[in-house]
Amino acid sequence: LFRLGERIQKFLDAIRFYSDSKIVYIKILLISLLGQVFVIVKAYCLALALGIEVSLIYMFLAVPIAIILSMLPSINGIGFREGGYVILLAKVGVRKAAALSLSFLTLFIPILISIAGGILFMLQKKVVREEGAEIVEKTML
Repeated sequence: LFRLGERIQKFLDAIRFYSDSKIVYIKILLISLLGQVFVIVKAYCLALALGIEVSLIYMFLAVPIAIILSMLPSINGIGFREGGYVILLAKVGVRKAAALSLSFLTLFIPILISIAGGILFMLQKKVVREEGAEIVEKTML
């Protein structure tokens, strides 16, 4: 089913390959933690932009919980993430509408960035294909 066994085997092989190199695991952990810090700071900045007064420390507690909730079975975490933001931010006096807006923005902005990146990727592939075609034409002449 979806070559699941093969994928699991490749994953286990990669773990075995790097098992002697603890520094690789430490670097991966640090990069992952840095990525999560950026997600939390992004949510905090969006909260400030919406006029939501909440401490950065509280965001370091609330955002990871909302992210974990978004991993529950749903379509892109929609529903669980929003509920998490509404419930968790209500504990510090944030209105439901503001918390819901913050949740949608934390979802919507990465989607916009991904769409822009996808468009740039498609344009780049087209340029590369055209350049490749020109090179082939030149070699044929």
